[in-house]
Amino acid sequence: MVKCRVCETLNSHDKVICLQCNWELSKYNLSSYGFRTERRNKLQWARDTWLELHDIRIENKRLESQYKELKSWHGELESRYRELESRYEELESRHGKLKSHDEELQSRLKARYPKISLESGKYIDTSQLDEFLRNQEWEKADKETSYLILEVYGLQDVGHINKIDFHDYYYDLSANDSLKNINELWVLHSNNKFGFTVQLSIYKSIVEKINSQLDEKVNEKIFKQKYFDDFKQSVGWYEEYGFGLYRNSYEKMFDDFHRKNLELPDGLLPILRAGTHGENRDKRIHAFWQLFE
Repeated sequence: MVKCRVCETLNSHDKVICLQCNWELSKYNLSSYGFRTERRNKLQWARDTWLELHDIRIENKRLESQYKELKSWHGELESRYRELESRYEELESRHGKLKSHDEELQSRLKARYPKISLESGKYIDTSQLDEFLRNQEWEKADKETSYLILEVYGLQDVGHINKIDFHDYYYDLSANDSLKNINELWVLHSNNKFGFTVQLSIYKSIVEKINSQLDEKVNEKIFKQKYFDDFKQSVGWYEEYGFGLYRNSYEKMFDDFHRKNLELPDGLLPILRAGTHGENRDKRIHAFWQLFE
């Protein structure tokens, strides 16, 4: 084997030129000092050139590796992009179908409840309330009624009728079709035992009884706390339940009646969630009744 003086690659004896760097492998006659010097300088130049070329090849391989890696990433990103584009088209198609389905449902609701429209264009679906009342699930029906009334006035986020001046705010308004429908369902399925108009009728009878004992008659449309307290006692709205103060007050009331195996009093339901407590709450309930006059 012959070792190349430039790149130090081992070549077979029959080779004249180095297979690696193409340097001439022939042995030189070193009898002449000038010849040796010339050859030595030439050899050094060739070595330097080879090392430089070697570094370039290493850098080239590194860049080539990076290029392949970037090309692979590009392919993955392109594949991901096509995947996301396909997903987007799928979601857009589903959105179109859902929008079409929603429009169909709105159309069916309008056809089913033509009289229950509000100025906002919403429709109050009372089918769930109707089901609860048919099955005499009074507690569930009471909660559903509260939700529907809040929906009528757009107070879902508030959670209760929130007008301190409720009496003045709604006094001259009549109940819209949505409220009338809710009340009629209660009256119908309870056989005139429950409903807002039933409560109003009980309150009127209390005022009439008191008026019969007075020289100066009391206008039933004007709120009087004493008369309302008599009403609350009559229908079972006892202060111990703390209506308007605690979230569990309504559940406690139902639990007490069930535990004591007592029949629910006439006019007990539905209970209007009027927020706060005491006189302000009672005023709101009394004003609400006037919508059904």
